[in-house]
Parts: sequence; structure tokens; C-alpha cells
Amino acid sequence: MSATMATRCRPARRSASRWRALYRDPFLVVLDEPNSNLDAEGDEALTRAILGVRARGGIAVVVAHRPSAIAGADYILVMAKGRQQQFGPKEEILNRAIQSAPQPRALKVVPDQGGAG
Repeated sequence: MSATMATRCRPARRSASRWRALYRDPFLVVLDEPNSNLDAEGDEALTRAILGVRARGGIAVVVAHRPSAIAGADYILVMAKGRQQQFGPKEEILNRAIQSAPQPRALKVVPDQGGAG
């Protein structure tokens, strides 16, 4: 297989392994960055799959950086430098994160002095 073909097939292999994790309805599903390389339709399918695991009484652990991966989560654990920073209900943690986010600074517009440019 050529390098180009292998690169193009990698997302398909990754997608297949994502869904294979749900085969036979396991009780515990651990997904590491499951929404990397997914489009909006794939994100929606992932959320439905996570909700499906939960609906049948299973546990889904999702490790992610992209917010769309946590759509089906009830609880969030925020870690930094290998240590727990926050843990709790998703809405509570997200609201806390929004409130503590630094406010953007106002930009100062400097008029052009007519210099060379």
C-alpha cells in the first residue's frame, strides 16, 4: 500500500476501531479523542453512541479536547499537568469555566501617522 493510500485510509481505520469499541454492548467504554477527524455527522453519531451506552446502564469515559465530544456526558473531569482541577456535573463545570475565563482586552486603535508603508 502506498504512503498516500495509507494516509487516506487511516481515518477510516480509526473510525472502524471507534465503533468496534461498542461491539457486544460492553459495560465500560473508554474513548480517547473519539471525535478527532469527525465531521458534524460523525460527531452526532458519536453522541448518539455515547448516549446509547448510558441508556443501557453502561459507563462511557471520554478523553477529549474538543467540546463536541462531551455532548453526551453528565460529568466532567478537568485535568492540568496530570492533576485533577475540577470534577462535577457538566453544566456546573462549564458554567464555572465560562465565568473564570479571562475577559478580552479592548483594542486600542492607533491612527496612521502617514509614515512609509
